[in-house]
Amino acid sequence: MFALNSTNAILHAAQGYLGLGMAMEAWNELERVAPRYQTAPAVLKMRLEVARALGQWDMVAGLARQLLSMEPDDPLHAINLAEAMRHVEGHESEKARRLAGGAEGVCASNSPSGSRQP
Repeated sequence: MFALNSTNAILHAAQGYLGLGMAMEAWNELERVAPRYQTAPAVLKMRLEVARALGQWDMVAGLARQLLSMEPDDPLHAINLAEAMRHVEGHESEKARRLAGGAEGVCASNSPSGSRQP
């Protein structure tokens, strides 16, 4: 129970640092999260926000893909992945296609008709 409360306090502190424009301090704060909670969705979401603030778009893409696989019904993860891909140099490159992974299929399955979008 203590580790979970500690993780929540760390997330709150990281959010505060990020709100003050202190992205590196926020990242360093997240490093204090216990190893067993490092892959919790709340921690990954905060890491994604910090990586975005730092302009680390490859990392944003990786975190978005990880979150998309954990929470496929949350469209925000696909949106974050699309934003990251837009920022990756040469977004038409093989690197961007690799980062996209299976997101196209996930997005299509979440569309109202369930079919792939053009």
